[in-house]
Amino acid sequence: CDLVFPQYAERGVILTISALSTTTIQLIAAEDVGKFAAAAFANPMKFNRLEIELAAEWLTFPQIAQQINSITGKNVRSEVVAQGGALSAGVPPYLIESEVWWNEVGYSAADVDTAKSYGIPLISFIDWVQMHKNEIISSLP
Repeated sequence: CDLVFPQYAERGVILTISALSTTTIQLIAAEDVGKFAAAAFANPMKFNRLEIELAAEWLTFPQIAQQINSITGKNVRSEVVAQGGALSAGVPPYLIESEVWWNEVGYSAADVDTAKSYGIPLISFIDWVQMHKNEIISSLP
């Protein structure tokens, strides 16, 4: 978290820079990517020549923070900061650029229902947080 959200450990904040509180991002667990890769090797004809955009769900930063709070009991919150203020607060420029992009363009490729239609169970963010609860708690102040 320190690489992407340097204020996270220091202040218990997910600093969203310019990402609006209503901006949604696609989430997928690394384990889910692995499940799809294994399924493609196990059944190559079913997945032959397919390009599958993966997302288990779309969440806003406030929803992400709330779900982390509900599982860990820690105070993680989402905070919107102006683009210029984020840079002076030490937020990496690549992150600022990506969050400006999330607001202006955003992801549109992944369709959660399509990803689920392959019959491969996807991990929700809240379940992922539960699975990684101890790691998350140890990273918080």
